[in-house]
Amino acid sequence: MKKILTLLLLLSNLVGYSQTKIILKNDDGLLLMPCKVNGLLACFIYSDEESENLISQKQAMYMFRNEFLHKQDIISEAKYDSSDEESLAEGVVIMLKEVLFTGLKLYDVKCTIIKDIDAPFLIGKSTISTLGKTNFDNVANSITIANGNSSFDFSKINMVTEMPKEILLPKDAPVNVTITDFNDRPLPNEIMVFKSRKKQIEYQSLTNDQGQFSTRLPAGDVYQIYILGFKDSASIDSIVIPAQEGRKYYKNPFAISYKFLPAKSFVLDNCNFDNGKATLQDSSFKVLDELVAYLVRKDDEKIEIGGHTDIVGSATSNLKLSQERANSVRDYLISKGIDASRITAKGYGITKPIADNKNAAGRAENRRTEVTILE
Repeated sequence: MKKILTLLLLLSNLVGYSQTKIILKNDDGLLLMPCKVNGLLACFIYSDEESENLISQKQAMYMFRNEFLHKQDIISEAKYDSSDEESLAEGVVIMLKEVLFTGLKLYDVKCTIIKDIDAPFLIGKSTISTLGKTNFDNVANSITIANGNSSFDFSKINMVTEMPKEILLPKDAPVNVTITDFNDRPLPNEIMVFKSRKKQIEYQSLTNDQGQFSTRLPAGDVYQIYILGFKDSASIDSIVIPAQEGRKYYKNPFAISYKFLPAKSFVLDNCNFDNGKATLQDSSFKVLDELVAYLVRKDDEKIEIGGHTDIVGSATSNLKLSQERANSVRDYLISKGIDASRITAKGYGITKPIADNKNAAGRAENRRTEVTILE
C-alpha cells in the first residue's frame, strides 16, 4: 500500500471538486477523485481494501499551519502545539469538518494521522459506509454511492499532478515594538536598530503614529537594541532569540515596550564658516543635509538653530556674527524644503560657553552651531 500511495499526488491544477467527471484509476484499482476537505483542494482515495479513515501527517500539518484545522479538531489524547509540528504524532485522531466529493457532502469525518504515506489524503471506504454500499465498476468506469441512488460516470484522462511544495517554516521570529516617552505618549518616527551579535548585521524599523512597528529577526542570536538620535544612538537593551529545534518555529511575537527620552539638543559637528564670516563652507553641507533628513523624518518637531562664538573680539560683534551664522543655517534648511515656521534662528555670541576660552581647544568647542528641539 505504501508503494502505491507514493504515486498519489495533490490535484493542484484542478479548478475545483465540482468537476466530477475527472477521475484517475491506477493499475492497483485505487480510485482517485478531486475533492475538498475543510475547504482545501485535495484528493479522495477509494480502496476496497481500506476500512479506516486515514490522513497523511504532512497534509494535516499543512492544514493546521494554514488554519484549516484547529486544536479543537483533535479528538484523541494527543495534544498539538502549532509552533511545534512534531507534536502532531502518528496515531492522532482528528475530525474533518467537511468533505466534498462527487457531489456528496460529508460532515465530521474521523481520520487517523499516519506518517508513512506521501498521498495528500487517504480516506478509506468507511468514510461513506453510512451512505450505503459503494462500488466501482471497472468495466463501465463508474462509481455507485448510497444504495444505488446516485451514480456518476467518469472518463479516464491524463492529469498533470504534483505534490504541494514543502512549506518552509520561518527561521526568524516576529517582534512587536512600542516606544513611548515617560508619560506614556507614543513616539512616532523613531528608528530602532537591532544589531546582531553573531554577524554584526543591523535591522532597522521606524515607529508609526502610535509609536509602534512590527519586524522579524533571525532566530539563534542576541541583538543589541539602539534608538537613533540625530547622528548618535543610545543603546537601551538587548534581546535574546533562541534557535528553534526540529520543526518548531515562533508563531507568537516577542513583545517589546520601551520608554525613551529623546535628546533635546545636539551640536552640528563640522558645520564650518569662513573665518569671521557667516558664509557656510562646503564641508558643512554633509551635516546640514543629515539635519534635513532628520527633520523630514521628525516632521512634527520645531527646532532652534543656536549660534555660539568664542571670546575673541567684542561681545557685540560676536553676538551679531552668531546671529548671522544661525540665519545662514536656517536659510539652508529652508532652501532644502523644510517649512520656515519650524525653524527659529538665535545668536548667543559669547554668553553660553561649554569649554574654557583660555586655550585654543576650548575656544574651538565654543564656536559651534547647536540645534535645540522646541516641541
